[in-house]
Amino acid sequence: MTRSRRGLVTMALVFCSLHAGCSLLQPQEAPKLTADVAAAAGQVATPGGTNTYTIEIRKADGRTAVKQQELTGPLHVQEALAGSKANKQFRRFTLALQRPLPDGRVHNMDVEFDRAAKMVEPEYDYTLLPGDKLIVTEDTTSMVDEALDMVSGSMGGINPLTGKPKVKNTGKYRIGG
Repeated sequence: MTRSRRGLVTMALVFCSLHAGCSLLQPQEAPKLTADVAAAAGQVATPGGTNTYTIEIRKADGRTAVKQQELTGPLHVQEALAGSKANKQFRRFTLALQRPLPDGRVHNMDVEFDRAAKMVEPEYDYTLLPGDKLIVTEDTTSMVDEALDMVSGSMGGINPLTGKPKVKNTGKYRIGG
């Protein structure tokens, strides 16, 4: 850019900043959040006013037990499992957390459980909010099933490194490069 053009650009910016109608250099109002979020100091606030969460225990045979619990302060998934003794009912289980959104939809959140330590992984130990549903589902697979899945993993299924489906042999041959 030549020196005269830089001078014109500088003058235009100065004029724009002094002119009341220019929004280029005017401070912008920060966007407002529309979601209702619980207060940080342990205060629990909900639109409906109910301060409860639900624990749903799903057995392999299809039976389901639902427990509604009072939410009196900050509570994490691990504490909710221990308090309801849901982690003692099954030898192996999977966890999921369903969180209602302000627009009526539900956000599904996976929760990883370390069987060896018998604890929820720290990065998945979410704080429960009013209206949350913690789902404990019995897992009927065994160590033998896991070993067979690892061995047969080369034949198809989900690649554990990428999370994408592996290519299965369709019986068709590809000729060429």
